[in-house]
Amino acid sequence: MLLDSIQPIEFSSTSADMILFSLINRTASNLDMSSDLIDNLYILETILLVWSYFECGVFFYVLCTNSQYHPNLTWLLKNLVAQYFISMACRLFQIYFQYGIDDESNLKTNWFFILVTFSRNCLIFTALYFSPFVMMERLYASVHIGDYEHKPRHYVGYTLSLFLYLWSLMIGLTYAFEVIPTYIHVSCLVSINMLAFVVCLLNESYNSKKFVQKKFSTRKSVTYSLSERYQIVENLKTAYLFKRGIISIIIFSVICGVFLVRMSSDEHDSSMNWILIGFNYAAILYGIGFPAAMFFYDQQFQKQLLSYIRMIFCISSRTTPLYEETEENSQKAKISRSLEAVKETDIYFNNLKGDWEKMATKSKRRCEC
Repeated sequence: MLLDSIQPIEFSSTSADMILFSLINRTASNLDMSSDLIDNLYILETILLVWSYFECGVFFYVLCTNSQYHPNLTWLLKNLVAQYFISMACRLFQIYFQYGIDDESNLKTNWFFILVTFSRNCLIFTALYFSPFVMMERLYASVHIGDYEHKPRHYVGYTLSLFLYLWSLMIGLTYAFEVIPTYIHVSCLVSINMLAFVVCLLNESYNSKKFVQKKFSTRKSVTYSLSERYQIVENLKTAYLFKRGIISIIIFSVICGVFLVRMSSDEHDSSMNWILIGFNYAAILYGIGFPAAMFFYDQQFQKQLLSYIRMIFCISSRTTPLYEETEENSQKAKISRSLEAVKETDIYFNNLKGDWEKMATKSKRRCEC
């Protein structure tokens, strides 16, 4: 065979679990006559991956063109989407290698398959540990409410994203070679996400009190700048949104934890095949559900998405002008652009005013409770 001339890569029983994490047992599937069904599920999974690529691509475009969130938060969200692109690309390679084969033993010594499997495993940990790092950024935003909006401090986002990737790499390595027992991995994963949820609640409570203090206080000494008002509104909006997101990540973490514990066993029978398939479909749902939730709960993203759709369908109807641009037309164009800039400014302040008033009822009720 082609791989016979290559010295096989030896794995210990512990590090081999990393490869088995995404490797279907074809011997078991042939025995229970489920190979054809598994191949059909691979086809369906590929279709869903292509759709998730499209959905995440649109979400990434909206993140790049919409400036409603702080640059550091936007940077972290971009990194979450970008790592998903790479992770799902690795998954497509895994499907390519495993589709239609009768024996998976050669894949255990295929260095490229090992590389994409390890890369995907690390990036899965990146998604699972995303919420604690984004909550660190939100805490920093709450501490620096007064000037965080006009002093971006880009180093905060860069540092958090760097530590997120380093942490995921370390977790991936310790899991692959079982430096730390699997049950400790699972306990750490669930506990840290639970802690992020508690921090999100505390952050929401802190900003709600700040909001009520500045919105409803009758003391003249309580003043607030436009920058501070903007940051409080952003902190509250993201807190309401991330509460739901962190809960979904916790649920996904528990599901993945069950898979990780199951993978730590020495058995790899047909039941493990269906667990792996369930895990891969759960990962796709995570990739599809996160952008969908952002579009569903965030009105600014909805407006940006509708604008993007209109731009796509109206671009073909544009025609070249039938006359040359004169100085008068050029002057009219400049006036039109100035009016558009004023209009965008009015929209910005109207949206801020609307958000400010919308948060009033929620924050006051929360603080009274």
